Amino acid sequence: MADAEPQVVSTGRKGPAIPRPLLYLLLILATATPLFFDNISIPDQPADPAVFDMYAMLMTIPTDRPVLVSSEWTNGTRAESRGAFEALMRILMHRNIKFVLFSIADAQAPPVAVEVIRDLNEERKKHGERPYERWNDWVDVGYYANGEGTAEALAVSVQKAFSGKQDMNPQGESEDVFDSPVLKGVSTLKDVSAFINVTASATDIVYIQRLASKTTFLEFCTGVMGPEAIPYYSSGQTKGLAKGLRSVIDLETLMVTGIPAGGSSRVPAAVPGILPASDPRSKGRGNHYNASLHVAIVLMILMIVIGNVEMYRAKRGAAS
Repeated sequence: MADAEPQVVSTGRKGPAIPRPLLYLLLILATATPLFFDNISIPDQPADPAVFDMYAMLMTIPTDRPVLVSSEWTNGTRAESRGAFEALMRILMHRNIKFVLFSIADAQAPPVAVEVIRDLNEERKKHGERPYERWNDWVDVGYYANGEGTAEALAVSVQKAFSGKQDMNPQGESEDVFDSPVLKGVSTLKDVSAFINVTASATDIVYIQRLASKTTFLEFCTGVMGPEAIPYYSSGQTKGLAKGLRSVIDLETLMVTGIPAGGSSRVPAAVPGILPASDPRSKGRGNHYNASLHVAIVLMILMIVIGNVEMYRAKRGAAS
């Protein structure tokens, strides 16, 4: 006679499981829905000294020399990086600071940045402001595959690093970028006002090691890169730091409110804002994404609470 099969007795209590596809659907709906409403505004009170220093430095660097903008992001980090790049461009354009655009991280990065500049120019036209002209106000020197080599070359000579690069003049003809009003007379990093890195990768380390002692280095990075970037700011190698969407929101607020005297460790004097609160641009991309960020955080907390309640119920079921 075959032995009877042993009875399996469950000692735990399993709560109702939420299907994973439903969780993803909830996340998509929760984060996407606020993006369809432009009038959602969440009050912001900037408190990060690094962002105060970033805004103060951007508002006080000399306007008679260009800045180098290393744009190291693509649409993969659009939610954080595009808002940061837009804020940077608005400040540079407001102050009429010329800039050089290039990248060492991704060949797609310069075209993405050029698209943003094009969109901002359309925005400026709508507000009665002059467009920022390629060649006269900014030039694009493209993508460099050897990041370390490019940084080393820039440390020695900007002219040699960008030697042979051409961009389009207003007549539609390609010319050497050093014949442009942007780079005319520029030879070394002493001839530029700042080096600004907008990055979604570790390009900041490549640049800081080679360039931070030679120029004013400012960095915009994604939130996940923030902890790695903080030591360079704390040591003074980075003079201003904006980390992820939270910093973009703060920067957009400072563009309206300005900074009171003593608010920045780098610039003790008061720093004015550049946009009135009534200007639609005062609610930038960071502010537009802020509601989605908050909803996503609330959803995450709710799921954690539900998970802990179910775990507690299971433990009680196992003990009974």
